[in-house]
Amino acid sequence: GTVSHVMNRPEKVSAAVSARVQAAINQLGFVRNDAARQLRAGHSSTIGLVVLDVRNPFFTDVARGAEERAARDGLSGILGKSDEKSDREATSPGSSCDER
Repeated sequence: GTVSHVMNRPEKVSAAVSARVQAAINQLGFVRNDAARQLRAGHSSTIGLVVLDVRNPFFTDVARGAEERAARDGLSGILGKSDEKSDREATSPGSSCDER
């Protein structure tokens, strides 16, 4: 809990304790894992886009536009393809597609 406070709420920890924890962090080479933090918090700054066919220039343009907008909003993206198979679209993580 103390380490969490030092990392996330430093005002809750005395300067002496914070210094000791920071020294241990530096000595151990700790690097914060943002993906793990987002998983624990139940939200993410990553969005996913599933397109029918990445070889189709239309979908390439759509993916490019989505990535540019995501970057402007401070998000990162993951691109997937369904190969025009509805079963792949319906089972994509986070998909809201109805099964047909």
